Amino acid sequence: EKAVGRWGNFLNEEAFGAVTEESWLRFFPASVKIGGTWHYATFFYESIWCFIVAIWLLSVERRGKLYRCGDCFYWYTYLYAIERGIVEQLRTDSLYILGSLRVSQLFSWLAAFIILVLWCVRARQNGSGRITVVIAPVLLALTAAAAISGHIWLALGAGVLAITAASAVYRQTEITREPHG
Repeated sequence: EKAVGRWGNFLNEEAFGAVTEESWLRFFPASVKIGGTWHYATFFYESIWCFIVAIWLLSVERRGKLYRCGDCFYWYTYLYAIERGIVEQLRTDSLYILGSLRVSQLFSWLAAFIILVLWCVRARQNGSGRITVVIAPVLLALTAAAAISGHIWLALGAGVLAITAASAVYRQTEITREPHG
């Protein structure tokens, strides 16, 4: 729904990013021309991300890799929160709460951290002492800090690592099932 809905933002010429200063980025899909000026196409970034997340979640669910009821929701929220936390920094229509921190970023990063902490607690309850339980929150914090400070490329790289580490933590939460006899 989000993936399709963002195209409404394009048609209404809203929810776009800051002016694209770099001439080599003035083409679609990197940017979009609105009112004669090129802006970052944040609606497009979010739309593509949501399509990718939906396809990934459907494939993971079909392969039976979601361990508990509600995990599909947690994964969607976690992945969407990371995307929103990064892309929001490029937008110009945000509501600010503290300095350069935007309200939607605050809630996005909080949601991602809460879900990651839940997975870390589950992993520890399963007896996991793996380093990923420590590394995953650190990478998520680095992603948030980079995004909030405007270092988008660092945030993207750290975000990929944070998602990979979260996936490793999540795999440690698998419910071990006793064989039925």
